[in-house]
Amino acid sequence: MPQLSGMELVRNLLSNPKIIITTAYREYALDGYVMNARDYLLKPISFDCFLIAMSKLFPLKDTGIENDSLPLANGAIDEVKDAFVYLKSDKKISEFEEKLPNEQFLRVHRSFLVSLNHIDAYTATQLEIGGKFIPIGRIFKNEVLRALKDISTLDF
Repeated sequence: MPQLSGMELVRNLLSNPKIIITTAYREYALDGYVMNARDYLLKPISFDCFLIAMSKLFPLKDTGIENDSLPLANGAIDEVKDAFVYLKSDKKISEFEEKLPNEQFLRVHRSFLVSLNHIDAYTATQLEIGGKFIPIGRIFKNEVLRALKDISTLDF
């Protein structure tokens, strides 16, 4: 952030948001503790550590899985139905993508993976999800449109 660090931003907030600190610097761990961060992830972040941290923000319901017993069992990620995640990963999301169920997620652009369950509408060039528009990348267009036509459970 150009004017303010993430730590400075959190210190200046009036509310106490749920935060997960992601950094390459170990020296911020104490600050994270003082700020009541839900988790502190040291880069590079493995997918399993990411899922554990996310489960602290979005506890799994009725699965019988305790947050401490992760890595997640197959299908447990399905329990967080209303949650969404924006993930900046410097174009290195292949590990994340490989762990997602293919029948529920679709790459629509080199920068976007989407949950098929949350698509509200689509055109040949974009998807609508929760009032937001996601572009369909040129190289993904044919595959995306084919996949969307094949899915008979979506209401458009």
